[in-house]
Amino acid sequence: MSDVIMRQNDRRPYMNFVLSDANGVVDLTNETVTLTAKSSAGAIKMKGSTNPSSSEGTITITNSTAGAGRYQWHADDCDTPATFLAEFETENLAGEIATYPNNGHIEILIKPEIST
Repeated sequence: MSDVIMRQNDRRPYMNFVLSDANGVVDLTNETVTLTAKSSAGAIKMKGSTNPSSSEGTITITNSTAGAGRYQWHADDCDTPATFLAEFETENLAGEIATYPNNGHIEILIKPEIST
């Protein structure tokens, strides 16, 4: 079963997340967070960041010490029905990167819309 299910061309609800590892929740204070999702063919479909470019979705940290945030879908994130594998990366002020989840991926399913 997919971790996140959206309907084609929808941009809500936002994707809420809590980043954690074997030690518990990850403190996101002073961290840059990015989301990347790829198709089964390996092409990047979704990209988001706490410092997004105009072609990326926006990540907002909602509770940094609890590792919590939300991803606001970019206009073209959900335009293609398919299953995508995603991961979050954090980068601290020293430039150290960590990937979450560290034991797999997040599966995002975009279901086709009935009406166009």
